[in-house]
Amino acid sequence: MLQFEYLNKEKISSQLELVERIELFLSKIDRSYQLAVEIRNKVSQYLFRQGHLAIC
Repeated sequence: MLQFEYLNKEKISSQLELVERIELFLSKIDRSYQLAVEIRNKVSQYLFRQGHLAIC
């Protein structure tokens, strides 16, 4: 289980930067592992639509 706190502009410059970083991270994960990710920003809706996240 990976948990990401709410990231404001002091921690990350934009939602686009957050999406790019998360997509890069997810692309490098060994898919044989089951992984749960909690994101507390609205960007989680975008990642779900892109097929990176599932509702559990």
